Amino acid sequence: MNSAPLISLPKRLPSLRYWAVLAWLVLGISGCALQSGGGGKNLRSEHVQTWVGEVSCPGCSERWLAVTLFPDGLFRLRESYVASKGGAEERFYDVGRWSATLGDARRLLLKGASQRQFRLLPQGDLVMLDEQGNDIVSIREYVLKRQPKPDLISDEMRLLALYSEPANSGAQAMITECLSAQVLPLADSPAAAKMLQHIQTVPADRRARGPVLAALTAQWQEPTAKSSSVKRALNITAFERFWPNETCAQGPIAPAQPLQETVWLLSSVKGVSAQEAVLGQAAHIRLRKGGRLTGTTGCNRLQGTWQLSDNKLSLSRMSSTRAYCRDAMAQQERALMEVLRESKQYRQVGHQLELLQGDQVLARFVATEMM
Repeated sequence: MNSAPLISLPKRLPSLRYWAVLAWLVLGISGCALQSGGGGKNLRSEHVQTWVGEVSCPGCSERWLAVTLFPDGLFRLRESYVASKGGAEERFYDVGRWSATLGDARRLLLKGASQRQFRLLPQGDLVMLDEQGNDIVSIREYVLKRQPKPDLISDEMRLLALYSEPANSGAQAMITECLSAQVLPLADSPAAAKMLQHIQTVPADRRARGPVLAALTAQWQEPTAKSSSVKRALNITAFERFWPNETCAQGPIAPAQPLQETVWLLSSVKGVSAQEAVLGQAAHIRLRKGGRLTGTTGCNRLQGTWQLSDNKLSLSRMSSTRAYCRDAMAQQERALMEVLRESKQYRQVGHQLELLQGDQVLARFVATEMM
């Protein structure tokens, strides 16, 4: 006796045209859901969007982020930092390009002075992720709330830009902002006039080779609805200096970390990479409120005083404990102590701090929040 088949097939299979129409409907519905972001919440928008939220780690100083996305793929970020309760608020900025991660339209990637990742939640808010794009395991929720009105973050901020001289007498000078790669005309202002005056101090043969890197302070100006023909512009409010021997590849200078109270981990000293600490803490310095410096050479604890004036960082009264250090660690300690005593200038490069002697970089540090 033959048993009944396990699967009963229909007498007539649907035609190929039926399956094609069905597939088209499924893809269309999926595409609409992806574009709408589920309930109309979407990173891609014709309008400027802003999210704000607290991102302090448990037990750390209060820190808030405001992230604004522009339809043309640019972003601006304001980081508000309060080192102590009742203390003054410090603000730091970042600009650059944003994109949705390939294969995940809800994953937001910001590339500027630093790289940050977020995920869009169903209700339209953003949750901050770690550097690898994973959820942050914490008792605190790192959620940035979608704001009803956009914040253009047009505050004054320090930027790097490449200055290009006009091709002829009738042309206008141009600047290319390093982080966003935007090419913008040089608007008239007292600071811009100072910039044009200082470019003459750069040797003519250097200017002939191409654009010259400039450090400046500026405000972003967005075109208004009434003047749609006017493009985005930078209003330069202060010119700092030119860096003739560097390019945008050197790194962004928009400070993304407070100079004070941040743990600055030694990256290299006098061109030699920092040694890993076998015991104790890795070499670092910390500029405390009130002018006190603390840290370690990687072997011995160090202390001293610091003072900031006219963009010059002066370190003095440097001393350290006298534990025995072996070989490469001892060389690092000697080099680091020499640099701390010799350097009088500094430059903050994104999450990096550089101690300088003229244009020469003596030591580099990278910011870390906790040690």
